[in-house]
Amino acid sequence: MNLCMGAFLSYSPFFVFFQHFWFLKSLFLCYLIAFVGGKLTKNIWIWGLLTLGVAHISTTHQLPIMYFSFLIGILLRYNFDKFKTHFKSVTVISSLIFLLILVISHADLPLKAVNYIDIISTCSITPPICEYMNKLAISASSGLSFIGLCYWLCKNNRIEDWMCRTFLTDMGKYTLGIYIIQSIILETVMAEYIKVDSYGGIFSNLRFDIFILFPLVSFILMIVFTYMTKRIQVYKNLSFWLLGKK
Repeated sequence: MNLCMGAFLSYSPFFVFFQHFWFLKSLFLCYLIAFVGGKLTKNIWIWGLLTLGVAHISTTHQLPIMYFSFLIGILLRYNFDKFKTHFKSVTVISSLIFLLILVISHADLPLKAVNYIDIISTCSITPPICEYMNKLAISASSGLSFIGLCYWLCKNNRIEDWMCRTFLTDMGKYTLGIYIIQSIILETVMAEYIKVDSYGGIFSNLRFDIFILFPLVSFILMIVFTYMTKRIQVYKNLSFWLLGKK
């Protein structure tokens, strides 16, 4: 857009709607690939391999990684009865794999995914296959371990009852609204004016910020954005255009 218009738009309120919300665009592409693949074959394993291959054409909107997680979620949904039968072993093994890769990789995994366009244009596979496979493994293992742990905890009636009533669980209903509002306020407005890393962090300790301050601020903002989403839902037009609710 900057090139076509001959202007630098920066992060203006107008530009944010083109630049951000990549997650929703990626999710749309995931659904589209899955839908078309489902029309080509009814065999779930052929469908999975075929669509996963298609998702690796380009890294636009982090599609390869996003579709891999999307696919894991669908396969889990179709095989949830088997998961419930073996959830203890799945949870333990997934957690061990997750922690092992974190230790081995020092949490330094590639941001980019392997894709055909890069392979053809550079005649090389980047990032290295092992690093990329680690990223896929950590995506699957972290998700399965978390789901398994929640399911395990909910086997206890008292914990299940508490989780059903707690505000934290209620916040899960407003994920879309939280994501949209934080994209505008946190990623755009606050990121433009609050640059903590430029002066080494609050108290000149960036590690303190990363592990204590930022998670605390993020949690408080998430609560605020939840209440904002609840208020938005009251207004019909805002609810439709921002949250897609009819």
